[in-house]
Formats: sequence, structure tokens, C-alpha cells
Amino acid sequence: MSIPDAQQLNFQVVVVGTLAAAGGQSQDVNNVFTFRRTTTVNPHSDAAFITAWRALVESTWLAAVSVDYNLDQLRIRCLNDAENAYADTVVNSPGTIVGQALPGFNAMVISKRSNVRGRWAQGRCYIAGIPESGSDGNELSAAQLALLAALATDLNTAVVTAAAANNYVPSIFSQTYSQIETNPTTIVATDQATVEAQGIIGRMSSRRSRVA
Repeated sequence: MSIPDAQQLNFQVVVVGTLAAAGGQSQDVNNVFTFRRTTTVNPHSDAAFITAWRALVESTWLAAVSVDYNLDQLRIRCLNDAENAYADTVVNSPGTIVGQALPGFNAMVISKRSNVRGRWAQGRCYIAGIPESGSDGNELSAAQLALLAALATDLNTAVVTAAAANNYVPSIFSQTYSQIETNPTTIVATDQATVEAQGIIGRMSSRRSRVA
């Protein structure tokens, strides 16, 4: 089933990465973001969106993580159509901070808030690949926190895909209240209002799912 372009309004982007570990092992570290399309001037383009999002976010993301982290690919799909398949873009770019990363269960934390009350309308983003030089005990160093704050700012910026003249804003999506397994889908989401980089070091195991 393919729904009309004007009804393709909610999109999910998965950042697929790996984190190297001592002994040659690696850990999958994925992050999920959602967006609401606010204009439908021209048909949506997965490729145009990913190009614009990479230009906005990729450099600050890689600048905040150790070379042990590798951004493997970006995936995008429309949530309004349960049958829509992911479109994948290979990236294969390492972090830029020289030195080993902390163990994989450690993560930088970015809090996300909306203007809607309720726990479902708030969230957190866990970024793996904290460089050893970026930690100060159980907290991020001041320099590392500044790098994370720069990434948080970019993650809260509206995305404009110049090639298709479509606008998208970051949103907070409720897996609990939405139904995206069969058509017609039901999307419960709200626009993201603010983000804040946290100085604490979080744990990946505290996430509710692998790709939260």
C-alpha cells in the first residue's frame, strides 16, 4: 500500500553505528529520531531529507565522539504507511576525537522536551562513544559537555530539504500510544520544543529498547 504524498507526514530516522571494543569486539549502537513534515510543496524525497540532515548534524555528531565510534549508515521510513520500507544510506564515518572510548554501556545524555504534559511527550537520547579524555569521574568534562551541547542544538533544528522544498521539525513519538504495524496507522507524536545536554554519564542499558 502506498499512501498519497500529502499524507506522508511522520518520518523515522535511525542512526546506525558501531563502537569498537578491546579484543576486537564491537557493539551495535543505534539511535532513533522522528520528524513531522510541515510543508508539502513538493513530493517528499528520502534522499533529499538525509542529505539535509547529514549537512546539519553529522559533523557535530562525529566531533563529539571517539574514533572508536563509527557512523555506519542512516535509515529513513515513513511512519504513516506500515508497509513503507527503510531507505538506507551508507555513511561509514568514524568519530574525530583521538583516543579510546569508555566501555560501551556508557553514554552521553541529551534530554528532549515538548510543550505537552506527560512522560510520553518527553524523552532522552543516548549517544555512545564517550572518549576517555571527555570524562571527569562520573561526569563529562567541561570541554566534552560543550561538544555535546553543540550536537544537541543541531538535533533541535528544523530540517529544510532544499532539493524538495519541504520542511520537517523534530518530534517526540509515542510507541505506546501509536500503532504503526498495520494500515491505517495511528501516529501519536508532538513537536520537540527544547533539548539540553546533560553533564552526567548515562548507561545504554537504561534505554527501553535497543534503538530508543
